[in-house]
Order: sequence, then structure tokens, then C-alpha cells
Amino acid sequence: MAKKKYLTETEMLEQFRNSFENAKKQPEIATIMADFGYESEVIAEGELLLKTARTAYDANQKEGDETSKAYKDYAKVKEKLEKIYLLDRKKAKVIFSNDPYAYDELSLAGVVPNAHINFIELTRKFYNGLLNNPELQSKVARLKLTQEGITKALELIEQVNLLRSEFLKELGESQLSRKTKDEALAAIELWMRDFYAVAKIALDDKVKLMKALRN
Repeated sequence: MAKKKYLTETEMLEQFRNSFENAKKQPEIATIMADFGYESEVIAEGELLLKTARTAYDANQKEGDETSKAYKDYAKVKEKLEKIYLLDRKKAKVIFSNDPYAYDELSLAGVVPNAHINFIELTRKFYNGLLNNPELQSKVARLKLTQEGITKALELIEQVNLLRSEFLKELGESQLSRKTKDEALAAIELWMRDFYAVAKIALDDKVKLMKALRN
């Protein structure tokens, strides 16, 4: 038994478009289907559902592309911050290896978390701790961890947060557009299922015409 072929969303939309074209442009198909309840007005209702589905599909693709770009922008800057912070952290751990107060003040103990919020809070505490404590700042300066570098790192932290917010906004819009697309596709798919079921009966002895509707 041959396996049923499952169409992609784009293949399905194209098949439906082709079905409507042939149902309208081939007089014999149009006449027979009209006799079975699919007059031009009814076909137009199906075409409207298809247009809605196509629009929703295209919008979801656009939102998906925008979400992907937003994530890449965020990930790129976050990676840059991570590299800077990890090096600066190593410098601080060397300088304050025998200073429990500094270790606590700069959160140098333990591992660096992967979760965004925890990572951002850790880096912000580290750089603010240095910026607001001239004594600690002067000690790390000898390993070229300067006030300028500290300030730039804090600016980078804010940039990462802004880019993540933009990514989350795009993600939310993408998820909403996916829901709209799925509902629109379900509507046209249900309509076409009935259309094909009737066509199979109406064109039972006309294999070529039926094939024209499904190609």
C-alpha cells in the first residue's frame, strides 16, 4: 500500500489555488461542480478563505524572519559581553584571591549562570561593584581593567537587555501570527476537504478532470 503523501503548508496552498483555477477555467468541471452545489458564488467563498490563509501564512513567515534576526542580534551582543566579562572576572579573581570582602562584593565565587536574568544580574553587580568602589577599581586597574572598560561593559549590559526585549517582542508577535495562520489554514483545509469529497463523487467517471483538481 502506497504511503499517504503529506503536503507542506506551501504545497497545500498551491494545490488549493490550482484547484480553484481549474474549477473556474475548465467549463466541464465548472458545470458539473455547479450541479453539485459549488456554483461560482460558493467557489468565491472558498477563494476568500484561501486568500485569508495565504495572507496569514506570508505574515507568519515575515514575523518568523524578524524573530530570527532579533535573536541573532541579541545573541551576538550577549556573546560579546560574555567574553569581556569572563576575562574581567578572571582578572578580579586573581587580584582578590585573598580578599573575602571583594569576592563577595563582586560575586566571584561559584559558576557563571547561563540563564539571561541571572547572568545579567551577576555582570551588573560585578561592574557596578567596581565602578562604585574606587579602592577595588584601583586594584584591578593594574591588569588593564579600567574605568572606561567598566563603563563600556555596563553600557553593553543595557544593550543586551534592550536587544532581548526586542527579541521577546518579536517572538510574541510571531507566536500570535502563527496562531492566526494555523486557524486560517484549518478553515480552508476543512472547506477543501468537503470540496474534494463532493468532487470525487461528481467526477467519479472522469479521472482526468478529478486529477486536474488535485494537481
